[in-house]
Amino acid sequence: MTDILSILNLISNGGPIATIAKAILLYKLRIPIFLISLILNLSVPSIKGYISAYNKKGSIPQPKRRGRKRKITEQEEKIIIQTAKKHPHEEFGLPLSRWTLRRLSETLSKLGVYVSHQSVRRILIKNGIRFKKSKSYIQSPDPLYVVKKEMIYKLKENIPPDTAFIYVDESSKSVKEYQGENWTDKAVLKRSLKQKTRGFFSFFLSKDGKMYGIGREGYWNHEKFLEFVSFLAWEYRRLGYTRMILVMDNSSYHRKAEKEIVRIGEAIGIDIMWFYLPKYSPWLNPVEAEWRIFKRLYLPLREFESKDEFIKLFFRFIDDRMKQRIKIC
Repeated sequence: MTDILSILNLISNGGPIATIAKAILLYKLRIPIFLISLILNLSVPSIKGYISAYNKKGSIPQPKRRGRKRKITEQEEKIIIQTAKKHPHEEFGLPLSRWTLRRLSETLSKLGVYVSHQSVRRILIKNGIRFKKSKSYIQSPDPLYVVKKEMIYKLKENIPPDTAFIYVDESSKSVKEYQGENWTDKAVLKRSLKQKTRGFFSFFLSKDGKMYGIGREGYWNHEKFLEFVSFLAWEYRRLGYTRMILVMDNSSYHRKAEKEIVRIGEAIGIDIMWFYLPKYSPWLNPVEAEWRIFKRLYLPLREFESKDEFIKLFFRFIDDRMKQRIKIC
């Protein structure tokens, strides 16, 4: 009874809290929530939230008050700028690749400056400081990253003379109708203004002193990967190797082709072993650097008259890289 009297007292006072008190009173009178929403013109989730808060606290929940935004003082702004300019790993033990505005805001709260990451963004832009997006791929999330990395290096340092240690990677490129990365038929003189995809190409590349590659039109899958492994097995068997170790990433078509890889090795007469790189660690595969050279130095500012010309460029890239490597050695 006392609860109902206190609720009626709040209703008589008026204001935003009166509406909440009415909803609680109607609920206590066993009126369904959907009818309460129609009577008071409130949403069902809002009413459920008021009732839940009332049952937990035993009192009418106070409505949120809107006030003036907190003004950031000059001293606080100075601390924000100084903290943003510090090296996160040396000062706070945080990785540089994940030093984001949210992390900066959390760090400032520990220093006694409570400010949202959006406010931090505005203050930094005003002072000519910009934060880049975090690059989480720079730090591998694999818990066995260190173990796998050391194992790769040990394998590479202690390779028997009859074993080939090969890095393998795949890449793809879509060729479109615009200046710099397109191919057109010789009969077609005018190009369409639409950036329509004219072809999708897949490339496999291996690196072990020598470089071998396969270029095909279409998407790559485990069948094309097995074709490339078969090519490598024949080539290294011809060179006199009896074992081949493949180092590759964790792609699904790599794992799907495991049984077939063993069969290929048995058929050709060479033992094929494989080793998976840690998750999200492309810097451990030197083939990734070759893809960067191919895409940045060979593809831009070129027009291809046919698909075959595009594939030939890939093999010319391999020949050029091999010549450069010989000159360096």
